[in-house]
Amino acid sequence: MTYDIFPPDRMHARVCSADGRVRTGVTIVQRIVAGVVAIEAAVRVVDVFETSAANTARGFSYVTLAGHAERGLATFTLDVDHDGALSFKIETWSRPAGVAGAVMAPLSRQLQKRFTREALLHFRDIVTAPG
Repeated sequence: MTYDIFPPDRMHARVCSADGRVRTGVTIVQRIVAGVVAIEAAVRVVDVFETSAANTARGFSYVTLAGHAERGLATFTLDVDHDGALSFKIETWSRPAGVAGAVMAPLSRQLQKRFTREALLHFRDIVTAPG
């Protein structure tokens, strides 16, 4: 449960646990880079889950903390089906946090979609990399 969701040129994240692994209650400080602009904000892991049915789903959810441009929840899920096929899902729910967030909402939404696509491609690259 390491936090390797977004490409390193998009986000630098510090998982604030002794071993750098995601677990319930851990804070993750994210430094999001968009061109020459970088924004730092924190999130807190509120759930870590794993199922053991025909499909195995594993993942975690976090919520934004005070100072983040948005208020919301994100869930990252890795599913492995009975044939071993992987799928990675990102589900987010958010709204602007404060006046600045409301003013920037249209741009924020477009950036969020772009960054989510980049995360999905990053995951694909990790899974398909040789070795």
